[in-house]
Amino acid sequence: MTTVSFVPLEPFDRADAIRHVRSLARDRVDELDVDNLVRRSEGNAFFLEQLVRSVLQDRVAVEVGDDARDDRRHHARGGALERRTALPKELSSVLLARTRQVDGKALEILSCLAVTGDAVDEEYLALCCGTTVPDVRHSLHELSRRHLLRSSADGAVSLAHALLGEVIVADMLGGELRDWHLRVAAGMQSQAGEARAAAIAEHYRRGGRALDELKWRIRAAQHADALFAPGLSSGQWERAIALSDQLDAPDDLLPVSRPRLHLSTARALYDSGHGDAAVGVAQTAFERFGNDADERTRAALLAALGAYGARPQPEQAQSWLREAVLAYEELPPDPGYLDAAYSYVDCLLPLPRLADVARAVNGRALAAAATLDAPDQHLKLLLQRAWLDVSAGDEKQALERLDQARTMLTANPSPYASLQFAAWLSEILLKLGRPDEVPAVAELAGMADWSRFMSRESEVMSILRANVCLARLQRGETDAAAQAIDPITTSSPIRDMWLTHAYRATLDMLRGHLNESAERWRELPRTGEGQDDYELEPFRVELSLWLGRPHDALEHGLDVLRERADAGESRFCGLLLLMTVRGHADVAERERSPGEIPDRGTSSGGAELSALHDAMPDSPFVSGAMRPTADADALLWAAEWRRAQGTSEPLQWEAAADAYARHVRPHPEAYARWRQAQALLARNPRARDVAPVLPLAARAAQGHEPLLATIRRLAERTRVNLDIAEAPPEPAAPLPFGLTSRELTVLGMVAGGSTNRQIGRELFISEKTASVHVSNILRKLQVANRLEAAAVAERAGLLPGDGRGQDTADRTVFSSG
Repeated sequence: MTTVSFVPLEPFDRADAIRHVRSLARDRVDELDVDNLVRRSEGNAFFLEQLVRSVLQDRVAVEVGDDARDDRRHHARGGALERRTALPKELSSVLLARTRQVDGKALEILSCLAVTGDAVDEEYLALCCGTTVPDVRHSLHELSRRHLLRSSADGAVSLAHALLGEVIVADMLGGELRDWHLRVAAGMQSQAGEARAAAIAEHYRRGGRALDELKWRIRAAQHADALFAPGLSSGQWERAIALSDQLDAPDDLLPVSRPRLHLSTARALYDSGHGDAAVGVAQTAFERFGNDADERTRAALLAALGAYGARPQPEQAQSWLREAVLAYEELPPDPGYLDAAYSYVDCLLPLPRLADVARAVNGRALAAAATLDAPDQHLKLLLQRAWLDVSAGDEKQALERLDQARTMLTANPSPYASLQFAAWLSEILLKLGRPDEVPAVAELAGMADWSRFMSRESEVMSILRANVCLARLQRGETDAAAQAIDPITTSSPIRDMWLTHAYRATLDMLRGHLNESAERWRELPRTGEGQDDYELEPFRVELSLWLGRPHDALEHGLDVLRERADAGESRFCGLLLLMTVRGHADVAERERSPGEIPDRGTSSGGAELSALHDAMPDSPFVSGAMRPTADADALLWAAEWRRAQGTSEPLQWEAAADAYARHVRPHPEAYARWRQAQALLARNPRARDVAPVLPLAARAAQGHEPLLATIRRLAERTRVNLDIAEAPPEPAAPLPFGLTSRELTVLGMVAGGSTNRQIGRELFISEKTASVHVSNILRKLQVANRLEAAAVAERAGLLPGDGRGQDTADRTVFSSG
């Protein structure tokens, strides 16, 4: 006799489910459908196959929501739009038949769970169903016996499967469903409050109560803003604007005035990386409300236009912000004034000729901030002042302000403020010639965690990420730089992410992917902001050089220099001048080659380049504020001009290479040593003269594939062995006891007597995360408590010299030496 046994099947995990869908659909299901099918089936193989069959048969899709046009934008910025494929009729009938087995309160609870769509407790069900907890409990027992429920360890209950909820909701009449949405909203409101504000708003929307929905949309947006989750809040603010227009009620009857709704929406869009959309909302707001608004609101609208329009319209943005600041200064100070002043000064920072104006505005705003309870704005202004101090050459004062800002941040911890702090600090460190300290700053701010949390980069995050990349590139660490940029630049470039995509183009060039780099540059617009031009356009010029187009490099460099010649930014343009003169020298060398037809534009281009440099009021080749490598740059500048004249001098190249080596700038060092080798061979083509030089060049060129390939070709021609020079560095010795670098930092703080809360505050992590680090340390050291851990650390020599446990990288950042 045949024996039949029941074998329960484990649900698919997500990867297996996706593979199963693709095998069934044979790649006919688009990516969004796949994700929704997997989610709705919850890994149940039978349900998954039924859903796929429905897709393949009729491709019926239903937009969830009343206004598909608005909801599509809402979904793109964190909203709740879904695409659902209709269930097969047979499956719907089977699932509905199971619900017909119950009635009364049990059926009512099923309906409540279906509309809620989440696990809830007994008290919530009693509130929504208008009954008592004992009655709810009795009904839950009945539903459990019929396998219609599932329970969690904390006592919350939900429907046995999400598809069961779908068929229950689909079977309701319109009026019945609206009534249930209102009951669920009331229940959530009584029990959950702000944490479920977005869900409450959605239930009010489906219940047809626009004013209540508006109220809860605003609360949901404000809650997300408080957590600095702009990707979530922007969709809520946009829906709030649509509702305020739909209601056609006067502003005094709305929870927030219409101009303020637009201002909050623009800020959330900007902070979530949707700069163009933010500008559009700000422009709409000014056009609709600017003429009739009170003075403070008009100033806020002007400030929003300037702050969000700075990249696409820098000159107009300055005008708007100046008008906003002047208007605010006629009124009692408020946080809006601090934001406007900060944005205005931010527009002036790349313009040294307006440094006095920037310092005056910043100073007045700082004085006002001292009278207001606005710690985030106060911190930003203080960091901005530190930048102004660095710009004026007062490094000591700048570092003192950074210490003050750090103290302020510790007293008023805020995720966004810590990100702002890291962005400014990393920028200042780069300008001081201390790139090695920048990655630690980003780590302290939790840059990796922010990247996972935010669906799209904000400007502050883009700046911090770009600074980490630039710091790594200055140190010749191309692979490490790529870790900061590659994961977020897999798609086509957009203007709001210009900075990160420009660095991706640079990384592609350094990795030898010249055509890919050129294509990305072609897709990128110019920013017109000035400082970005001087930091990134040199890499575009360098790409032309490696592509063998020195004429293009010369002309492009001259174009940028002409455009910015009167902007007062000459101290920032050292690298651009160097790449441009390199193009001029390459062209001159080509023209001296046999068979080449001279280009009359070469000499004129060189003359114009020399004139542009000579006319600069603040030469980038004279040591001063924000010019940490000016001495090396000056030597390279002089060497390139000698090369252009056909009298390349080996000693000049060697001096430039040695200067870059002292600054730990390996790639320009490698370039100078390569040119030194060429100059030596031009004088005497004996390999022994370049044998000591080329290995040094190859070692410094690691991470710059086009340059390294050129050095290798020269080494092959001269039969110089580069194997020793190109050997990979020895791996760093592992830390004792298997500790990570972060655990070593925490151990030092534990030894200094810091509590978990103090550790969390110092390192900008949660108290819980600090506790996890401490537990890992105790386990790895095989000790029972903190005192024993401190003793082991001291015996093993793991503690910093002062014994206080302060992070070494942190001390380096804030020292003035």
